[in-house]
Amino acid sequence: MASVSALTEELESVASELHAIDIQIQELTERRQELLQRKSVLTGKIKQYLEDSSAEASSDLDTSPAAWNKEDFPWFGKVKDVLQNVFKLQKFRPLQLETINVTMARKDIFLVMPTGGGKSLCYQLPALCSDGFTLVICPLISLMEDQLMVLKQLGISATMLNASSSK
Repeated sequence: MASVSALTEELESVASELHAIDIQIQELTERRQELLQRKSVLTGKIKQYLEDSSAEASSDLDTSPAAWNKEDFPWFGKVKDVLQNVFKLQKFRPLQLETINVTMARKDIFLVMPTGGGKSLCYQLPALCSDGFTLVICPLISLMEDQLMVLKQLGISATMLNASSSK
């Protein structure tokens, strides 16, 4: 059996280690409090920044159709040229100019127009005035074929993918 002095020595070692752990726990608890306070401050700053920028953006961006029914945007010269020289049209139908301006400004738009209202021009014209390519998703193969035929007649590079397209 172990001697009392050996057990006492081991007890003092355990007590010493426990004391060291208590000190570490206290230091970690204090550090945790500091970090929680810093987190709260940063969260508040981020929230304030987002609120300020959101309010600024919403006040700067007029979403009314009248705000977009203008010919003073930097891209309008190119838009007018493509309208007249490629599509052979002299003027826009209702809501086309507004829609094209919003699109050229790279803003999202949801447009509902009746059949024959001129929706196609609203994505075709900005596609020709912008870099890159434009992807149009259409639910009707016959409409895709009609669009493709007209674009090719106008000398515009276009293609169609549908269920009957080869891999």
